[in-house]
Amino acid sequence: MCPPPSASLDVAHPPPPCDPAGENRTGGKRDRDGSETKRVAVRAHASKELLAPVEDVWGFLVEPHHLSDWWPGISAVQPDRRGLAPGARWELVGPGQPTLFRRPYSSSLLLVRRVEPYRLVAWHMTAQRLDVEVRLEPVGHDRTLATVTVEGPWRPELLGRPRALPREALKRLYDLCQTAASL
Repeated sequence: MCPPPSASLDVAHPPPPCDPAGENRTGGKRDRDGSETKRVAVRAHASKELLAPVEDVWGFLVEPHHLSDWWPGISAVQPDRRGLAPGARWELVGPGQPTLFRRPYSSSLLLVRRVEPYRLVAWHMTAQRLDVEVRLEPVGHDRTLATVTVEGPWRPELLGRPRALPREALKRLYDLCQTAASL
């Protein structure tokens, strides 16, 4: 906190610099003793070999409307006109089931950060404050190793167990690739 203003100036011992706008900028909460506690960022990742070539898997990633098919907790996507491009903003619609902390069909924003065709896509989910990265590596002619990494302040009441989100996303992406291959 900033020291209270005083009428007298002590040149030999000036007060510490004060930045009222900078107070508690870490986003942490204050304990009873006044010390700050920070939310710990959790990093979870999972890998799975998909039975589809990189081109087919990439086809699911570049189509924004497929995100709701394989990413948990999303029921619809409204992309901007840029599609999957750095800086693109997609509006996400949550599931229809209300929870203790979320209204049904709540909306949030996804910001596409990085795109390397057929290799990597990274985005930030603003409401959940999650950074997500999906990497693709070819394994043979008709298989792809997909790795999903999720990082952010974990809120179990909204996101469940930390390691479950990337695993569930990969399981759904695997099922989507298998369904497409059988058609």
